[in-house]
Amino acid sequence: MNVFVGVILAELSIIMPALTNSAGFRTAAMLITVPLALLALVFMSMPMDNYWSTKWSGTIMDFFHPVFPEYTEPPRQVISLGAQLLCLSIVLSPILRQIFTSAPLLWVGKVSFAIYLLHGPLMRSVLSWCLYFGSTPLEIPSEIPAVLLYPLPGGFRMIMSLMVFLVVLGGVAHLWTTRMEPVFAKLTKKAEDVMFTTDYTMSPRSADSASPRGIKFKTDIV
Repeated sequence: MNVFVGVILAELSIIMPALTNSAGFRTAAMLITVPLALLALVFMSMPMDNYWSTKWSGTIMDFFHPVFPEYTEPPRQVISLGAQLLCLSIVLSPILRQIFTSAPLLWVGKVSFAIYLLHGPLMRSVLSWCLYFGSTPLEIPSEIPAVLLYPLPGGFRMIMSLMVFLVVLGGVAHLWTTRMEPVFAKLTKKAEDVMFTTDYTMSPRSADSASPRGIKFKTDIV
């Protein structure tokens, strides 16, 4: 499904600039795409596990269960649908395109891969420490050995912990992108030079057919 939707969105991205010159279209697009984008963000917030534990996610899954078979992982399909709707709303709306091409969001896109790599470890360290430092574990036996259950923190502490976590995550992701990725790029380039620049002894016939992948061959014809 993602492939076909991607093809359709690619075609729309080509023809939409010609339509957005109309003021009426811009107004209609704004009225449609903003609610569509908000709905898409809700779908993309669907938890993969325990979605029945909250009313909003349980209600959405009750609606989509007849649509997506169980073997297709319905929560994953809802998240995918949300991503597609968000892309559609951006393609249709000139204002949303301006918003999503602003400098802060372009920076987020630049460090997004580092965020993907680092958010898990930082959630289990920085965020957990901010949320539960100084809390006393609950005296409730856990089904999993050596797992401590802590009380849910208050709203203010949760908001402040999330803000600290996002600042730390953004800073670490920026350092990873600007300092670590260039190092790995150089190491990758050296590995490519070793792997794909090799001397071979070849016959005249095989020497005429150079590799299309850029492998350099050195012939030694006696």
